[in-house]
Amino acid sequence: MYYESELYHHGIKGQKWGVRRFQNPDGTLTAAGKRRNIVEARKNLNAEKSKLSELNKKKTRLEIDTEYRDDIHDLRLNAEDSWDYKKNKPLSDKQIDANWNKFDKAYKKALSENKEYQKILKEVESQKVKVKELESLANTKTGRDYTKAVLGGLGAISAASAGMILVDYLMSHK
Repeated sequence: MYYESELYHHGIKGQKWGVRRFQNPDGTLTAAGKRRNIVEARKNLNAEKSKLSELNKKKTRLEIDTEYRDDIHDLRLNAEDSWDYKKNKPLSDKQIDANWNKFDKAYKKALSENKEYQKILKEVESQKVKVKELESLANTKTGRDYTKAVLGGLGAISAASAGMILVDYLMSHK
């Protein structure tokens, strides 16, 4: 007995209880499951690349903020300066290298002590792995891709052949 105000659902046509459409009993994917994964990877790839880009922007922002901290910035300015004002002569290459090493050491230490930077660095690395996996999956060719390539090539050949036949016909019936 059916009522007009009730909604009935009888499942997916052909679906059996406990049987998955995209997975074999041993957990491996069926051909449809593999295709589905490729399609999903293609859909999600741009969003994941966008997330990676945002994380890289945050990382860069923190690096810049750290570099312009007063103590680090003073070391950088000192490293960029190649003049010894006390002795009123240019610094030696050894002194310049020592100044740059002081700056690098202080900068790297400041970054390593920044918890937020370390967290974002880990997120960037995991996001890179995720994007790389999605890219490799998205670049996998499906049967549909091969069919499009073959039919596209055949279509071009057919069009060229038809054009040649038409030109031949027109030339012979002048």
